[in-house]
Amino acid sequence: IVHQSDMKYQEQIDTVFKKRLLAMMRSCQRFFEQHGIKYYGGYGTVLGAVRHGGFIPWDDDLDLHMMREDYNRLIALNGELEKTGYRFVCIENDNTCYYPFGKIIDLSTSLWEFAKFPYMSGIYIDVFPLDNVAGTKDEYEQKRKEFQDLHRKHCLALEKPRLRRFIRDCIYWDFPDGLNRLRYYNKRVREKEHNMYYRRLLASIDTFNHSVGAYCTYFPEGPFFDRNWFLRPQELKFEDIKLPAPGDYDTYLTLLYGDYMTPPPPEKRNLTHGHARQYLNLNQRVSIEQARKDIRKGRKLIY
Repeated sequence: IVHQSDMKYQEQIDTVFKKRLLAMMRSCQRFFEQHGIKYYGGYGTVLGAVRHGGFIPWDDDLDLHMMREDYNRLIALNGELEKTGYRFVCIENDNTCYYPFGKIIDLSTSLWEFAKFPYMSGIYIDVFPLDNVAGTKDEYEQKRKEFQDLHRKHCLALEKPRLRRFIRDCIYWDFPDGLNRLRYYNKRVREKEHNMYYRRLLASIDTFNHSVGAYCTYFPEGPFFDRNWFLRPQELKFEDIKLPAPGDYDTYLTLLYGDYMTPPPPEKRNLTHGHARQYLNLNQRVSIEQARKDIRKGRKLIY
């Protein structure tokens, strides 16, 4: 295995990675159609389809939106999905998951993203649930802040306790988190509080969706999307496949990115997720323990 700094090797991995993602998307599309699950391209995937006809050259993932009812159906159908070689992971079905949204992962691959979370994923497609919005913007902002605070505490209890993180928190005046990091050296305390915040997080999610509403949103981040964009989607070409996208994708992309047809300057075209990979194995499913052994041997990126 060549050292990670070898750019040619990185490019080869990027090519294989994207081919696997497209194959994964084709398989998922068949599964969605078989089970009547509605889905839509989202975020950088829509931007890539419109501006580049596929992947943004310096991006390496696929983003989907699902209305909450379809998102929940995908959770319920996880057993069937696993028969196809994939798994849907999210907070609702995995209390060790630290993402505030769902990921469809390829069970024949291994991907460890952040060192502070010893969580083995695989190459993935992000799935962002959309909830109908009711109430005022101030009410939405309050609910969003409450969710973000609960999610932060949930993740803090999942982190491996490290003294240097405690010191960093104290330096930057984040004493509550710093204190918890210190307390979480006691495994029983950490597990007890994690379970508490996890239950509160699930209860918070249950309050998001409303039966009616002219707008919908991905609650942890926003902004508001016109619900009609998803009731009347438009098909876009993405590489060699087609994806349904928000009907008024111009307004959708402008809302998210402003002048979206103008690419960022070269110095800002950084690989969005690749920098975070602690370990990537495109050949097999391995445990965190095996990943650590491979990393010690200099085998961090394997394809």
